[in-house]
Amino acid sequence: MTTVEIRSEIPSWEPSREGVEASIRDAFQGLAGEWKVEILCSRLAERWMVRIDGPAFEWYLTLNGDERHDPEAVAVRFQAALRDARRDR
Repeated sequence: MTTVEIRSEIPSWEPSREGVEASIRDAFQGLAGEWKVEILCSRLAERWMVRIDGPAFEWYLTLNGDERHDPEAVAVRFQAALRDARRDR
């Protein structure tokens, strides 16, 4: 069973918020265990800092510019990181 808890500071006015959070959640498909994702935003939301914690796995990422508004780009970054988690199991 997979549990993904997302704590997000992406502003509610950000049009891509729902898509980005959904793409993050989807990236965990096929991984077992409890996972926590924290998304911290700079004051002007110009930069998002992301942390993933999971079973024997910890990963950090900074999203800048247009990349942070593109759910597909975010999904690619998460899928690449979580490939390592799958490989380590």
